[in-house]
Amino acid sequence: MLGRANVYYLAQMLNSLIPGAEFDLLQGFKELASKNNDEGFFDEKLGFSVVQQLPLELQNSWMMFTQM
Repeated sequence: MLGRANVYYLAQMLNSLIPGAEFDLLQGFKELASKNNDEGFFDEKLGFSVVQQLPLELQNSWMMFTQM
């Protein structure tokens, strides 16, 4: 589900400019996703999935942000 919402949002916006083009866009993204073997992993400390381990500095920044 990494980035999935962005793809659907872009496809819906494109539909208003070029009707029917969203299906081509989604098909292209589907083909690209099928070629990606790196699905990431769920980071329990952060509470969401990431593609790779984040540096400690970014993890700490996120934790500070979520505690505000």
